[in-house]
Amino acid sequence: MSVLSPLRHLPDQARRALRGALGWMLLAAMLDGLAGLALVPLILAWFDQQSVQPSALLLLGLTLLQALVSYVAQRRGYLAGAGLAAGLVSQMVQHLPRLPLARQGQLEDLVRGPVFNSMGIPAHLLAPLVTALVTPTMVVLGLFFIEPRLALALALAYLPLFALLRWAGRRSLALEQLRQKVDRRAGQLLQTFAQQQALIRSAGDAGQGQLALRQALHEQH
Repeated sequence: MSVLSPLRHLPDQARRALRGALGWMLLAAMLDGLAGLALVPLILAWFDQQSVQPSALLLLGLTLLQALVSYVAQRRGYLAGAGLAAGLVSQMVQHLPRLPLARQGQLEDLVRGPVFNSMGIPAHLLAPLVTALVTPTMVVLGLFFIEPRLALALALAYLPLFALLRWAGRRSLALEQLRQKVDRRAGQLLQTFAQQQALIRSAGDAGQGQLALRQALHEQH
């Protein structure tokens, strides 16, 4: 399954906007790596007491081009975020008639929370992720043409780092899922405890309900 396959559930316009923004982000990250590689001939020319003008012009050109492409990618990310939120709202509206009346009141909180926050994903989360993956890869690939041994050492060092980051990501995901599960349980107990106040007061025994609620709240910490 492709990484972008979940986007098929979005409207065509939102999907095209996300893919377009991703393309500009990839180009900006590649130019960032090339600009970093342009420092190598500049430094070598400086220490060899040769003319640094060609290398400096190359670095300046790549830097300006990367800044321009990065600006376009950022704007495309904002537009893609707006399209993503609009697509999610559109899908929610289509599923609205299928929901029971008791759950339709929760849609307002859903739109204000996760759907609204999704607008920042392309510009603020996707772009740094693409840069963190593509730019070092471009630097390592470029170093193979300049200093193969150094590039090989960096590539070998990347493998344990990638494994560590992958483990940390899975660990963070597991902890986040556990936290959400505990929060849902605490919320359900709190709602049940509040709804049954009349029955608890008439029975004169609120100790068991309070104990379960306190235990659920304690698990959140």
